[in-house]
Amino acid sequence: MVKNIGFVSTRFAGTDGVTLESSKWAEVLEQKGHQYTYHSHARPFRVILDGNHS
Repeated sequence: MVKNIGFVSTRFAGTDGVTLESSKWAEVLEQKGHQYTYHSHARPFRVILDGNHS
């Protein structure tokens, strides 16, 4: 069953911990077939991933 999931934070930008962790969770959820959205007070936002999640 597909779930709609929202990530909520004051901001999603750059390479801070919240942004990176949310991005990793979003990737896993998408692989499992779920849909997600980001909700933030600060706009615009962008998530930066380089594929290295160590």
